[in-house]
Amino acid sequence: MPPKPSHTTEQILSLACNYVKTNGIENLNARSLAKCIGVSTTPILRNFGTMESLKSEVLKSLKTELDFKVIEIHKTYTLSLWMARLCAMVIQSWLEPLAAKAIRGYFWGQDGSLHFDEYVETMKMTPVLRTWNPEKLRQGAFRSLVYTAGMVDYAAQGYLYQPSELGIILDMKDALSKLLLGGNKNEF
Repeated sequence: MPPKPSHTTEQILSLACNYVKTNGIENLNARSLAKCIGVSTTPILRNFGTMESLKSEVLKSLKTELDFKVIEIHKTYTLSLWMARLCAMVIQSWLEPLAAKAIRGYFWGQDGSLHFDEYVETMKMTPVLRTWNPEKLRQGAFRSLVYTAGMVDYAAQGYLYQPSELGIILDMKDALSKLLLGGNKNEF
């Protein structure tokens, strides 16, 4: 019998990320990933210890991918970082629907990676929001996150008004402007 192929930790992580993008994080387990890779579960568990550890690393990797998208959107469309992050989350959910649950879980609960207070601080960098009192800013942050959570779900299901990167960004800017500023034309 030929020896089973050996995979590095990085290779397994990359393959696990691809698996999540096509099958969803809820379906990621040692047996299904091993079958997909063509190995036993031993190298997976040897490299990561537990599946929870692997899932945590997958979520961190997906966040890193998302962070690159945030910077790209921020530079390309000259959006504030908080707005670029929200748009990137919706765009990634549209492009990779099965990863949407992992993306949403990572930012809203799982691992507690998006800390609300940090998000509020990021919003304070926007000139039009800088003058808001702290309570109004926190309410605005909460509203924008709830709206984006819904858009992430809609994007993953293909229910978008303008299904393109630019269309998503324009829709998000318009909706959040109305939601936070009452329809004023101030830019984020």
